[in-house]
Amino acid sequence: MRHSRSAELIESDPEIDKTFNRLLKKRLDREKAMAKQNERQALRDYAVPSLTRANSCIITPTIQANNFKLNPELIQTVQHTCQFGRFPHDDPNEYNSSFLEICDIERINSVSLEVIKLKLFSFSLKDKAKTWFNSLPKNTIAIWDEMASRFLTKYFPPSKAAKLRGDLITFTHLESESIYEA
Repeated sequence: MRHSRSAELIESDPEIDKTFNRLLKKRLDREKAMAKQNERQALRDYAVPSLTRANSCIITPTIQANNFKLNPELIQTVQHTCQFGRFPHDDPNEYNSSFLEICDIERINSVSLEVIKLKLFSFSLKDKAKTWFNSLPKNTIAIWDEMASRFLTKYFPPSKAAKLRGDLITFTHLESESIYEA
């Protein structure tokens, strides 16, 4: 019996154990990624109301006070004076400054300023900013500095800072305009 194809030889691998471990790790990583994808909700799940999606990205630190509750007037003050996302050109630094100023007003025994900031933050957002906040992974932020950092990274990215720096560097005062107009 004749074979029309010649037998192909496979090269031997001198480090077969290392190759096996590398391929196994790659396979396990792929399986973990697929499992994580399967954890994501299907599009149809977003059309059905669910209280499980209402969880916040904020992990509230332990509060020593038994009857802690945010003052409704404070929430209204935040919503009326420093809500971010109302206008397309909201300044995140100005917002942050106003928000922190309002938070400094409230003092509750056994409740840190950190908790007050974290609890009030979601009330200070509107429209696309609120949507961004709700899209953050659940229970991932435990301290105010991390929340502020994520917010500023989103709404005041390095590219925006670089553009403003470039505008300052290339500023020119025309002869026909006053300093005020410039």
